[in-house]
Amino acid sequence: MMKQFILIICVFCFGVLSSCTPKLTTQPTYTAQVNLVSESGNIIKLKSKVSGKEKKTLEKQAINNILNTLIFQGFANAESYYLRNPLIHNEQLSREKNHSYWKIFFDQNRYKQHVTSQTYTYLGKIKGIHSGEVFMTINLKSLKKNLRQNGIIKSLGYR
Repeated sequence: MMKQFILIICVFCFGVLSSCTPKLTTQPTYTAQVNLVSESGNIIKLKSKVSGKEKKTLEKQAINNILNTLIFQGFANAESYYLRNPLIHNEQLSREKNHSYWKIFFDQNRYKQHVTSQTYTYLGKIKGIHSGEVFMTINLKSLKKNLRQNGIIKSLGYR
């Protein structure tokens, strides 16, 4: 009788504890790859291949990956010193200090002022995962000039 009582209490406690676990909201999960395709003076061509569960957001995610990699990470395989290093070294500080600039840049597509061409290709769906790729050609001189004019990077160097 006592064993049954303890068993009932344990089952009850387990049920209560498992119902108290927080419910996680699901965010789209992406994997991405960004490559420097070519560089010629101030014109660079970049490619981002992205995959995820939501087809409708692949293109935007690929674009954001290209821009974030260019601005905040750089490309280790680049010939140019300025592309091997990020334009902005402290991403978190820049995003906090210049929040309104980055919101307009990404969310309102201000980045397009510096894009000379952009193509998106949907590559298909395999086992529930969609994939696509973006090729983007960017005028680096124009982008750096805009970042300087808006006080995001210094005139004589990069932050």
